[in-house]
Amino acid sequence: MRLIFLLLIISFGLKANVIEAPDIGISFEQNPPDIEWKHITTKHFDIIFPEEIESEAQRVAHILEKAYPYVTRSLEVKPQRIQLILQNQSVQSNGFVTLAPRRSEWYVTPSVDPELTNTEWLKTLSIHEFRHVVQFQKTRRGFNKFLEIVLGEAGQALGLGLTVPPWYLEGDAVGVETALTKGGRGRLPVFDRDLRTLLLSGKKWDYDKAHLGSYEDYVPNHYVYGYFYTSWLRNEYGDLFLSKLANHSAETSYNPLSFYNSTEHLTQKNFDSFYRDVMKTLITEWKQRADKLNPTPYEVKSGAGRFGWTNYYFPQTTNDGKIVALKKGLSFIDQFVLLDGKSEKILFYPANLQNDYSIKLRNNKLAFTEYELDPRWGYRDFARLRVYDVKEGRITLDKRKTKARIPALDHNGEKLVFIEWDENQGQFIVVLNHKGKEVLRIPHPKEEVITSIDWLSDYELIIVTKDHNDLKSMVKLNLNTRAEEILIEKSVNNIGSVTVEEGNILYESPESGIDNIYLLEKSGKRQITSALFGAYSPELRNGKLIYNDYTVDGMNVVEKTLDWSVEQKSQDSFYPIYEKFAQSEDFSALESEVVKTENLKSKKYSQFKNSINLHSWLLLAPPLSNTVTVIGYSRDILNKFTLAAGAQYNLNEQTTEGFVSATWTHLYPVFDLRAGYGNRRQDIRVNNETLENKWEEGTVEAGVQIPWRYIQGRFTHAFSTRAFSRLIKVTNKVSRERDEIRDGALFSPGLEMAYSILSRMAYRDLNPSLGFSIYGRAEEGKDITGDDQRGSLKTANARLYLPGVWYHHSFYHELAYERQNDDFYQYSSFVFYPRGTRSFFLEELRKYSANYVMPLFYPDWNLSRYLYFRRIALNLFYDELNGRLRNINYRAASTGWEAIFEMNFVRIFIPFSIGVRGSYILDGFEKDQNYEIFLASQLATF
Repeated sequence: MRLIFLLLIISFGLKANVIEAPDIGISFEQNPPDIEWKHITTKHFDIIFPEEIESEAQRVAHILEKAYPYVTRSLEVKPQRIQLILQNQSVQSNGFVTLAPRRSEWYVTPSVDPELTNTEWLKTLSIHEFRHVVQFQKTRRGFNKFLEIVLGEAGQALGLGLTVPPWYLEGDAVGVETALTKGGRGRLPVFDRDLRTLLLSGKKWDYDKAHLGSYEDYVPNHYVYGYFYTSWLRNEYGDLFLSKLANHSAETSYNPLSFYNSTEHLTQKNFDSFYRDVMKTLITEWKQRADKLNPTPYEVKSGAGRFGWTNYYFPQTTNDGKIVALKKGLSFIDQFVLLDGKSEKILFYPANLQNDYSIKLRNNKLAFTEYELDPRWGYRDFARLRVYDVKEGRITLDKRKTKARIPALDHNGEKLVFIEWDENQGQFIVVLNHKGKEVLRIPHPKEEVITSIDWLSDYELIIVTKDHNDLKSMVKLNLNTRAEEILIEKSVNNIGSVTVEEGNILYESPESGIDNIYLLEKSGKRQITSALFGAYSPELRNGKLIYNDYTVDGMNVVEKTLDWSVEQKSQDSFYPIYEKFAQSEDFSALESEVVKTENLKSKKYSQFKNSINLHSWLLLAPPLSNTVTVIGYSRDILNKFTLAAGAQYNLNEQTTEGFVSATWTHLYPVFDLRAGYGNRRQDIRVNNETLENKWEEGTVEAGVQIPWRYIQGRFTHAFSTRAFSRLIKVTNKVSRERDEIRDGALFSPGLEMAYSILSRMAYRDLNPSLGFSIYGRAEEGKDITGDDQRGSLKTANARLYLPGVWYHHSFYHELAYERQNDDFYQYSSFVFYPRGTRSFFLEELRKYSANYVMPLFYPDWNLSRYLYFRRIALNLFYDELNGRLRNINYRAASTGWEAIFEMNFVRIFIPFSIGVRGSYILDGFEKDQNYEIFLASQLATF
């Protein structure tokens, strides 16, 4: 689920005080324009979908309506109808509920993620995401109702964030998903693995660190913690406790600590005591099960390049006995590395990998799929299918814009099989030869989702499937005859990745209560690892079993020291915390309802008729400000047309201004239009006499933008260009100021361009380790009413990012140039002057800035429940500017430091960065204060 908090900013920034409409931030999250949209309207849902996936829409409509009473029951609220968009252009599998505008969006391509393959995909989304809709409705009461009246859906989003923390939302949704299905995440040991490992390894943190995160240590996400918090609360205080808690918290949500106060009031227990009780319960339950285990002995083969919590996934042995693994962690972006037991070598940096699945190395060749962006359409993406030859050190196969997933080379590295899941939701088994030519395509029923695949022989495949009834099985498929042989009968037990090594079928399964590796034989299955926390990705070479074993330091590559096939039994290792509260949910009744089918009437969806969708409005009257602004925001559900309109009253001038902004993103070019019109008044004194000076002023600006983006390995490219024209009209103007526009109309066309190439950032990074960005703008204004007023602006700004001397240090440089032709009209400057110096108009300037930023501490320290410090960073800077105004040269230079404190206030999930700056002026006009405090916030999406 993703909840988007909005930051709505209005700025009026021209030097000449021109009335101008606010700029609407442009989003490129759209679908291509050729999609024909339809919709199905039921009692509680309006489901909008591309016409080619109507069968999926019919199934979603059926599941949602049948699930409605079961998902709403324990929160005691009935949500009003919501619009749901089904997205079919993406290879991603996801879903979210959001506000402003209120909607839910689902990516219908089924997931192959091990955590999400235990339940049929549309059923998982129906229960989990609809539970969020119920939660949103639950918090629309008390003080939140006032926020909604004042701010619309933006106020509803704010109220939601103030009422409950993210872990309540996600933990409760996972709990309901677990109780109402055969295979929700709460039933899987891989879901609780990371927290279980931390607690049994002695990592006992306080609540603030667990809730707000850390750069020093890996902290499991709020889905995991939240599931155990909410499950414990329902088990201890009753089935409807979460409903009572949300009610109580919403009444006083003007207090950011309302949720914690409400928990203490209803439980009669200090909140930190509640947290400790939950952790104590988990440690007790997990420890008594772990004590019964006899872990498999092994030798660790990875870790030479570990820095903090680091994972080495999917170990595969090369022909000369070395190991290839995918490395990532707190300090590392995804990188394939070569291990020899003593050191490691980086082979290459892939782009974002599409899915979590066991990557297989065959004859020194590695097949994988990268996530590939569409250059323009945010809701359309692809899989880039690639093969890397370890011996040759290069990519030997590169197929772009596919819908491929879970690829596997045969054991000779000559043939490649993958699953294609297309936009029509069709599933195909596809085989390519070594040159990338398709030699076989077999349609496979989409009701039997393939989640893992490998070669058994030159003409036989082993596949793992999941059906609509949440049952998993393993099948042998003959590619010549298409005959199938069942190897593992359908059951609720999850089956992870399957691997065939030296003729042996190995697979992952949580059957023992912990994820372990099993050998499938004719006589049945045999458990060959007994992991303390989890074993994955088996590789069998020369009679040795190499696999992943999870630890508190991350995923290790290990080699079993016993004979590889020796049985390692374990059982009953899972703690089913859901069992008690799940007794209140009528799982069997819902299950029987969902299997039924029915056809509902669908209609064509009109984008034009639904283009206006007013969702939020703001009344802005900041303290000490001289303006009062009312503004409304509209955005259609498909994000093709955005509109903002409002008015502003100036208390000093006693004048009113109106404005409107619009953006149309249906086609590849993005069109925007802004207009503002109003009265102005500035009294002037002439010969000791005050003269009333009024005039009317308006602006119109129209623009067209072309965006483009591309991923290349660890780098993301982004480019955009925008052409625009502005018309500024002033009438009845009296002015003695040279830099004020006089009566007349100024026509000002221009062009702006931006390009960046930036490396992906690791979790601990402060800046990209490598990258470059540049922005340029040119604008020329000329009076079109006969006067001789002119103005022009040419500006460029570039940044270069380089790595520092240690992990997460960044040395970045800024170069800027700007030139204006000031003939009765001045544009706003786009260049920031050296820190600590005053800014004023210059006709021409050049600027250089050097910054070295580095983390100092990861304190993970809290001041009660009011402040939590995550990171303290230091930036050392030098700024220099050289410019001129007519015949006068000007130089400004400064150096100094910035201490940046990243922190959370009153346990609010959104972090803030507060900086303290000390500037030392080497040249130029100094500000009144050399020491400044600045504030930046980061918007959270989850």
